[in-house]
Amino acid sequence: MTESEDPLSVVSGNVQIVNAPGGAVTSVVLAVENTFVEAAGRGAVPPGLRVGNVTGVFTFEGVPDGPYVVLAAFENDDLVRDPDQTIGGTATVRIEIPDPSLGNTVDLPEGFKVTGALSVVAPGADVPEQVLTPTPILEWEDDSSEEGYEIHVFDAFGDEIWDDEIGPVSGSPTVTHAYSGPALEPGMFYQFRVTSFRERDEQRTAISTTEDLEGVFYLLDD
Repeated sequence: MTESEDPLSVVSGNVQIVNAPGGAVTSVVLAVENTFVEAAGRGAVPPGLRVGNVTGVFTFEGVPDGPYVVLAAFENDDLVRDPDQTIGGTATVRIEIPDPSLGNTVDLPEGFKVTGALSVVAPGADVPEQVLTPTPILEWEDDSSEEGYEIHVFDAFGDEIWDDEIGPVSGSPTVTHAYSGPALEPGMFYQFRVTSFRERDEQRTAISTTEDLEGVFYLLDD
């Protein structure tokens, strides 16, 4: 095996943090494109392809050739990429290194909009958590401006196994909803993700979502 003589690349961009009273600093990572699962929004991040302490402009240096997905606020920092697909800076960003037109110095044309996350209460607020029932209660922070919530559960492979939707909640700091999907497989890891939304003129707009790496749980054999 020989070392590649291809020059490494530099990738730069910027993050705009808005409506985020709980977080002011985030990170950006480059996930390998062929490991990225669109529905779950996650992929494998090679060592060194992470920039931390991001409050605005960020720069990756020494990026090897290949296709990547750029993920802002991927780690648990009380922030998430703004899920509102009706505004700029919220689409999934894919890049090819070196860039066909920019070569080895890549400036991303559009910044990332990042907003405050919905906090997971249980299960999996901080670390993967064992559940004691095949129908666990999912609990998360209430979004006071929501008109409803979409709930999705993924297995460890990133496959969605269940989804549901509920209306607005008032008078409580948290929201609870029981999992009622297919039987959980003992030993398998799962993750629940929640997105709050509002509707205007028959158009649904996402407000916020739970963290990319929270809400992980598993069921053990009796």
